[in-house]
Amino acid sequence: MSKRSHNEASADEGVDDLAVDALMTPQQLAAIDAELAETESSSLSQRLTEYFNPPPDLNERAVGRIKGSMVNRETMMLAADLFSVGWRTTRVVVAPPPPTKDQD
Repeated sequence: MSKRSHNEASADEGVDDLAVDALMTPQQLAAIDAELAETESSSLSQRLTEYFNPPPDLNERAVGRIKGSMVNRETMMLAADLFSVGWRTTRVVVAPPPPTKDQD
């Protein structure tokens, strides 16, 4: 079963459309079209606004994640610093002293 186009509507529907169009002036039809367009756009605008509004707990979640990330980075930097201190200490203890001018 195929869908009918607007032009292939039943005779009753066509008569109703013609009767409404015949009873209304072009200005009235334009006003109705403008009102329908405004209603549709405001409804769309409202739905888009609701969709893109941030959730109420966004600030708390963002602060928590940022703090956690900063603590993790600080911990890793501290571990790297402590690891390098151990290597530097080992190098100073094991390595021979650098040559001085007197030894040349």
